[in-house]
Amino acid sequence: MIFGEGGERRTLAALASELGLEARFALPGRRDDLEDIYPLLDIFVLPSSREGVPLALLEAMSGGVACVASEVGGIPGVLSGAGVLVPPGDEDGFVAAIRRLVEDGDTRMELGRLARVRVLERYAVEIWGERMLAIYRAAARPEGGGGAGSGTRKI
Repeated sequence: MIFGEGGERRTLAALASELGLEARFALPGRRDDLEDIYPLLDIFVLPSSREGVPLALLEAMSGGVACVASEVGGIPGVLSGAGVLVPPGDEDGFVAAIRRLVEDGDTRMELGRLARVRVLERYAVEIWGERMLAIYRAAARPEGGGGAGSGTRKI
């Protein structure tokens, strides 16, 4: 299953047809209910060439899905040890990682469990919100500590 309406959708559909994979391949397009779908998946793959901290990855992880993703941007910090990282553009690496997880259900299940724990421990809304508030509070403190001042700080 490949979700979204990206520019390669038609190419992917044609390739699936050419390879006779229509029965095993789906392009459901844009979905606004992915939080309900992620837990139904076995593997989530994010082959991005550049990213920050992708919400789709965090959502898949929170659904307990084993993840394979490019080693770019903020992804290694999120996924390291709780999923499989592959150098960007390494098609053979992605194929090998996916194949390994398809063939090794125990590893796939354990990575899904680790991914869920990682998100709940580090990226839950409450935790993320507290981190952001701490940054704003620190930025609002007057330079030099707790003295009276304008409430602004040089950056």
